[in-house]
Amino acid sequence: MIYRIIISLFLLWATPSFAGYLTIGGGGNLALTSSGENLVLQGEYAISNAGDEIAHHVFPSFSIGEWSFAGEPKSVGINGKETWTLETKIDPKQLIAKGSTFTALKGMYPLLIRRHYEDSNGAKFSAADVELLIVGELTHEELGAIRAPKVKPDLSCNGNGETFKCTLKILNTGKTPLPIEVSYHGSLELQTVSKPVKVEVPAQEESTTDFRFRNFSGLTGSSYGVFAVLQWEEHGLKVAEKAGSVVAITRSSYRNQFMIAGVVVFLAAAFALYFFVFRKNSPST
Repeated sequence: MIYRIIISLFLLWATPSFAGYLTIGGGGNLALTSSGENLVLQGEYAISNAGDEIAHHVFPSFSIGEWSFAGEPKSVGINGKETWTLETKIDPKQLIAKGSTFTALKGMYPLLIRRHYEDSNGAKFSAADVELLIVGELTHEELGAIRAPKVKPDLSCNGNGETFKCTLKILNTGKTPLPIEVSYHGSLELQTVSKPVKVEVPAQEESTTDFRFRNFSGLTGSSYGVFAVLQWEEHGLKVAEKAGSVVAITRSSYRNQFMIAGVVVFLAAAFALYFFVFRKNSPST
């Protein structure tokens, strides 16, 4: 009996699961407008599925500073698309993340986005994106300043398919030095131990900072977008910029390695128990 249970468990673990694939995209037309003492994030955000199976429990999530919001989950059919309509209030005080030294409210803010979804086996996935939104009434000159910032970032990532080092180069084309806060945004399948940093970039010079990701639960063969988000203040305005790159998963995730190791240990213990019981109960010759 114990022998049959062990074999059944081994076959259940070893049998491959044949499934289709999901290719999830998204985008929207979002804006931050004023409503009395509050701001309102309004517009539409759509998520599409170009895969060959239905995507389940699909929804977008958004965050700015200390504020966050998630849409209601939906299913997105093959070659289908679903749209979420937003009209959500935000307290302006929530725009500034804890620990930040920013004081200006007017200007540009990064909206951090994730598209969440599940496959037919219930495996959870996400894809990251960043949009830059304008807050407040700005003059033509102010709009020009934040839409064509003096900071030019470039992000490149390299790794072994399991862990990745991303290098951010920040060029300051202006005539004054800038203290820039840098944070990182990616899919939930990726982990980073790098904390947000402040980088002093001299006038008309380039500074460099690094951060690291590792694959926590991404599938081998998948690619994920990662972002560096830059924020600073200039002439009484909040300014933001982003830089993106892509990392490709070519090695098993840490979580999968732990699961496989756990299964191996369990099977070894089960076989040891079986042989102990079998030998104990076998008639002696």
